[in-house]
Amino acid sequence: MSKKITKKIPERPTLVEACKLENVRLAHDPNVLCVGFGLRTRKGKIVEEVCLTYHVYSKLTSESEIKAAGSQYIPREVHGYPTDVLVVKERWPSECPDDPGAPTGGRGTRRENPLVGGTSSTVLSDWHSFPTGYGTLGGLCFDNATGDVMALSNAHVWGKEIGKDVIQPWMPVDEYLEAAVKLFLCGATAYLFDLAVPSPATIGLGAAATGAWIAACASDKEDPTRWGQRKTGTPTGGAKTDRESIRLRAEVPPVPMAGRAYTTKTTWDYTRITDQGDKSATITEDRINKHVLLAKRVWTDETKYGRGSRVQICAELLTDKNRKPEDYMVVAHCFPKSNPENVYKRIMKSGRCKVCHKQTWSFYGFPPPARPGRQAPRQIQVDVFRIGTTEATLFYGPLPSGDPNPVTALHIPVSGLYCAVPPCTSVIVKGVQYTDVPIRVEAFNAAGQKTGEATGTDEQGVVQELKINTFEITTVKVSGGGNEGFLLGILAEQAYESDYDRKFQHLYYQARLDLGLEVDLGEWGIVLYVQTVDNSGKDSNPVEAAENIAGIVTSANISVIDCGAIMLLDHVFDVI
Repeated sequence: MSKKITKKIPERPTLVEACKLENVRLAHDPNVLCVGFGLRTRKGKIVEEVCLTYHVYSKLTSESEIKAAGSQYIPREVHGYPTDVLVVKERWPSECPDDPGAPTGGRGTRRENPLVGGTSSTVLSDWHSFPTGYGTLGGLCFDNATGDVMALSNAHVWGKEIGKDVIQPWMPVDEYLEAAVKLFLCGATAYLFDLAVPSPATIGLGAAATGAWIAACASDKEDPTRWGQRKTGTPTGGAKTDRESIRLRAEVPPVPMAGRAYTTKTTWDYTRITDQGDKSATITEDRINKHVLLAKRVWTDETKYGRGSRVQICAELLTDKNRKPEDYMVVAHCFPKSNPENVYKRIMKSGRCKVCHKQTWSFYGFPPPARPGRQAPRQIQVDVFRIGTTEATLFYGPLPSGDPNPVTALHIPVSGLYCAVPPCTSVIVKGVQYTDVPIRVEAFNAAGQKTGEATGTDEQGVVQELKINTFEITTVKVSGGGNEGFLLGILAEQAYESDYDRKFQHLYYQARLDLGLEVDLGEWGIVLYVQTVDNSGKDSNPVEAAENIAGIVTSANISVIDCGAIMLLDHVFDVI
């Protein structure tokens, strides 16, 4: 068997390494913003070909243009990977148009005249509030000396410049958030791509990720200002505080998406500036993203519906915290996969559905164009399963040797295989090895937490089934086999009322979707978004209330495999 896998695999850096090398090479290129990686885009549509993505300010086509811009030529292939050049769109407000139109901020859905607190606003200057470009007008106040009306907001919304006009934003919020998604993911180790999920469901991922990260750094415990005041103490001897200064620095985790379990190292520098000297304090500590669900499940009362039918949508959240259903805002995004931009949003109310349908997905053997001896692509799709590799590998077969039903298999490299599966509670991985090193399987939930593992035997040349039952699985890592192990297939099953999660708290929700007589036929998908709600009372402890900050996305809506992050569909049904 060893002779079968001695074919030389071309050596090349991993996709992550190639990206880092190109970022260093082009660090001073005036036309290149950054180099990322993901799926190729052709005529505005994503195709299944992993490539290096060069984000440029302008697409330069001739050598003279490239030379005049002081830029460098981008080959069609770099380090063995195809390249894709994407133009970065910069949008900066410069002046107020004659007709600004209706505001589009998430918190201000109408034009307010006169202005009231809670309205979205933006400042006309070079200052740009990351990541959305707009922020909330806190309220109106009055100058004690002149009686003039003044507006109040945060420095991170309007900046610190004075004399600038502040207006309600007229730029479409989708444009802001699209730019934020690109900016946030371009420098991270995961690049977002989706093949069947509507942009309205993905457009807010960048802002949601930023909000969750900021909450973890500065809002989920005693905030930096309160901490600094407590550590430095109240000024004595008649000293008066003039102002306070806070500087916050925090590491961005590799996959900083909302709902993911991660820890970020954060440093605060606090200074209380008084008329009798300054008092300072500094702290560095690891802050944990607490806004994480253990699992979420979605199902419908039927699997197939006709036009004009009513769909009952059911959802279940699992958490290890003391929560009530009203502590979360749960919204189901429903859409036809043939027309994914057409999204029907339904707010889910507390309630438990009676009917649960078990779902099963599986494949055994890799279908064409996979063939024995062919080098496998870095991203492989088989039905609903997506498989990623961190190093080059090959297809082999027919395997197992001597089996009456052999199939084309995928070699398990030393670094392992990462498999994205539909959200499920049970997986069976089928593999075979030709050494005495067992195959190992690890399961992870959408939050990135390890939820189970299984190890095969040292038996060689026979199909082994490694099974894991747990409360949620969205990603599976397959490793081991002593460099002569092979993946044959996967079976995933979503069951409800699982025996493996009774120690956790279950929250149930339901909603209804009435299908019109002209809705799109075919398969529909559902993506569940879950956000926090602040139910703190007016007499709540302020430090404890800080952990109940509202609007933070707690649902993990992506599955990370190798260099990619795939948007998860929580459920599918058919309209016939």
